[in-house]
Amino acid sequence: MPINNTSIIFIHSATVVTGVFHRIADNIRKKGYTDIHYISYSPLKFSFTGAVLHTREKINAIIRDVTKKIIVIGYSYGGIIANNLSQFGLNIVRAIYIASPLTGNSVDDITLRKHFTGNIGMSQKSKDIININRSYPRHKYFCITFGMCKYTNDGFVKMSNAFYQKQHHIHIQWTSHLFGLVSPKVVKIVSEHLC
Repeated sequence: MPINNTSIIFIHSATVVTGVFHRIADNIRKKGYTDIHYISYSPLKFSFTGAVLHTREKINAIIRDVTKKIIVIGYSYGGIIANNLSQFGLNIVRAIYIASPLTGNSVDDITLRKHFTGNIGMSQKSKDIININRSYPRHKYFCITFGMCKYTNDGFVKMSNAFYQKQHHIHIQWTSHLFGLVSPKVVKIVSEHLC
């Protein structure tokens, strides 16, 4: 994939802002990628559908050339948003999902519903959270999951519900959902799976 015709888009989780990606972005720049963007959305303002549409609008404003290839890197809830972007005709060629509950699970669904209906105060706006498109990605992808201690649950997401195929997945033990992005292993794995 030609680096000069590729944009990298980072999408954060519902509770962590784009600043968490800087270590990963710095490593990606060392590989020659320079067109790197951080898309931010407010969980206080948007429902799930609103967050997806807002993210699409931001990408369209940044990338005017429809032939430009897009690599999306989504963390947690941002990965679910990223997985729903390809339906809008964006030229997404690859996605890297980090601790993203792509296929849903009881830990994630309970946590998200509680988070979006109680803790953030979205109540009525969050009703479409249960209508998340959990379908198989239309583009190439890679999934990274975390597990606290020796478990396959990172505190929010179950490993078995955060990837589609084993050959497109790596699990990192002894890493929690909230601290996985600062792991040197994650920084290295993301840069290795850009192509």
